[in-house]
Amino acid sequence: MRRRAAARRAFTLIELLVVVAIIAILISILLPSLSQAREQAKAVVCASNQRSLMTAVLMYTDRHNGHFPTVGYHHSGTAANERELSWVLQMVQEAGRDRKIARCPSDRSTLWPPDSDRALEEMGQLPPPAPGEVVRQTSYASNGYTVFPIISETFIYDRLSTIRWPATTAYFVELADGRPFQGLSAQANADRRLNAGADHVHAERWHIPANPRLKAAEEIEPDQHRNGSNYGFLDGHVERLKFEQTMLKAADYRVFQPTFLFNKFDPAIAR
Repeated sequence: MRRRAAARRAFTLIELLVVVAIIAILISILLPSLSQAREQAKAVVCASNQRSLMTAVLMYTDRHNGHFPTVGYHHSGTAANERELSWVLQMVQEAGRDRKIARCPSDRSTLWPPDSDRALEEMGQLPPPAPGEVVRQTSYASNGYTVFPIISETFIYDRLSTIRWPATTAYFVELADGRPFQGLSAQANADRRLNAGADHVHAERWHIPANPRLKAAEEIEPDQHRNGSNYGFLDGHVERLKFEQTMLKAADYRVFQPTFLFNKFDPAIAR
C-alpha cells in the first residue's frame, strides 16, 4: 500500500515537462519587463545627475555675475584642451566633487579610459588625453549657444540674465558616445567619434541639413533612454524628450532664413 501511495504522489515526465514549459513562458514574459525596469532606473539616475549639474550651474552663475561656465574639451580629440576651464571639473567641484555625476549609467562608450571609475573615485578627475587620442570626459555636454558669442550675430547668450525663457532653453544634452550611428555616413561617424571627447555641442549647426536629427546625432545621443534622452534646462529641471520635441523646422524653412515651430537650443526662440 505504501509503494502504491508513493507511486501516486510522484510526477510523471509529461507533468514535469509541462511545469518546465510554464516556467520558461513566465521567464520570457518577465525578462523584457525587468530589462525595461532596469533601463528606466538608469534613466532616473541620469536625470538625477543632470539635475545636480544644473543646480551647480545655477550656483556658479550666482557667484560669477550671471555668467555660464566655460568649456575646455574640444571636438578634435587632441590634447590641445584647456581642462581647467571646462565646466566638467568646475561643476563637479560645485556639486561636491563627486565626479561620477558626469557619467550616465546608460553610457556605452568605449572611449572612457581604463579604470575610469577608480580614477574618478580616487582622484576626482580623469587623466588628460595623449596627443591625437580621443578620451571621453563626460556623458553630458553644454549648449554652445551659451558659450560662443560668434554663434549669434545679434546677441550674446553667455549670461543667465540674457535667457528670456530659461524653462524651455536646454543647457545640458547627452553627448554622443562615439559608436557608429545608423544613417550617418562614414565621415559623419568619424566626426561623431571625435565629438565624444568634447564637453559642448554646436546646436546652431543642426538645422542646416534636411534631417536635423541625423546632424545632431553627430554630437548627441538622441535615444539614450529608449524613447528619447534627458535634457537639462536653465530653470534647473530635467526632461526626457524625443529629439523631435526639442527642434522642429517650419514647412517653409529656408537655410539662410531659418524658421522653426520650436527650437529649445536657441535662446532667442526657445519657448
